[in-house]
Amino acid sequence: MLFWSFFSSVGFATEGDLRADSSLRGRTSVWGQSLPQEPGLFLSELEAELTLEEEPPAFLPVSKHRVFIPLNLFLLANPDLETNDHLVRRLGLGYTYNNRLTVYAGREVFSWGKTDEINPVDVLNGQDFSRFLSIDKADRKMPREAALIQFSGDDWSLTAIALEGIGQNTFADGESDWCRGACQEAALTASAASEHESQKFESFEFGTRALFSFRGFDLGLYGFHIGSRQPIFTYQAVGPQTVQVTEHNPQKTLHPAFGFDAQTTLGRYGLRAETLYEHNAVEQRAFAVERIGQDPEQTSNLRYVLGVDTPVDSDFYANLQWGGKHFATSSSTEEDLPIKTEPRAFFTVLLRHNFFEGDVTLQLRGTHDTDDGGSMIRPRVAYVFSDTFALWTQAYFFRGASDSFFGTFSEQSHAQVGADATF
Repeated sequence: MLFWSFFSSVGFATEGDLRADSSLRGRTSVWGQSLPQEPGLFLSELEAELTLEEEPPAFLPVSKHRVFIPLNLFLLANPDLETNDHLVRRLGLGYTYNNRLTVYAGREVFSWGKTDEINPVDVLNGQDFSRFLSIDKADRKMPREAALIQFSGDDWSLTAIALEGIGQNTFADGESDWCRGACQEAALTASAASEHESQKFESFEFGTRALFSFRGFDLGLYGFHIGSRQPIFTYQAVGPQTVQVTEHNPQKTLHPAFGFDAQTTLGRYGLRAETLYEHNAVEQRAFAVERIGQDPEQTSNLRYVLGVDTPVDSDFYANLQWGGKHFATSSSTEEDLPIKTEPRAFFTVLLRHNFFEGDVTLQLRGTHDTDDGGSMIRPRVAYVFSDTFALWTQAYFFRGASDSFFGTFSEQSHAQVGADATF
């Protein structure tokens, strides 16, 4: 990977006690990987922000009025220059009053929650899983058109967001090596269908968040009105060997959800917890051939993550998490086609150690699904030549039975090699 970064800031003050500032930073990544279908990837990101604010009096620490225009351009492409279509990840207009009130409208990527990688309450943006988990979560997120209002105090904040459409995840197409398991089956069904309607439905989602600090605890309360993050399809037999595949109206998957997170310290260790309850969420059955003539079903579920980590400023860092998903209720009345209601659990680990005053970093990240026995292991080694240049290599290993969540991607295990440069 080749990585470059730069940052600049330009400002000037007017006679009317107004000040304009601009900032710019960017990064570009190019890396090779041992995947025949996609031997390399190119990632580029450019961030800029223009602000106009009132010069504060000498006795005030912040400006009373501030207008900002953020811009984030993001591009992820393979050697054939086939890209995703989310070039503009952030672009809008915002206003802040006295550092207490913020309003913003435009395209945005949100990050909510306190746990590592797996965040039950981080549901506002869909993710691009066309390369499964081989792209970092921050780079998988897809932008949304949104309007936001936030009130802030010294140790609390209240946020409300309205988002256009339904923030569904996307997956690999049928020709990709990353299309495995249910993805393959859905692609085969769609190719055999007489008609595959992919409609756009007008709808809105909503999210609210209250953050506050209390006696050493950082707490968060969340409320959502969101749709299913997985595309839902209905299947109807229209002939002896013909199936009509129709996209289920995403508006009919809208449901309430409530979340909570907490973070504190116990001695030198950090403790984290995060949970989300979804009421009557729409679930998709596992096999399309079994869904012919059947409506999607509703089931309430609870997702949670509990974690503990060591101080981040030491040479050795460890983050251990235990989480799972429990189904509370199901509207299924068909004994032969029930939704899978037994709990699912997983264990994640992140270990990182710096050697030679931080010049060498060894890192191991792993996730184990205790339900089906599958796992993903991601070792990484980096060597820092200077403050501006480093070499690294990492690998993704997917293990488990052929029908397990991670094991179905075992043939996609691969290694990556790259370099980082910053300036």
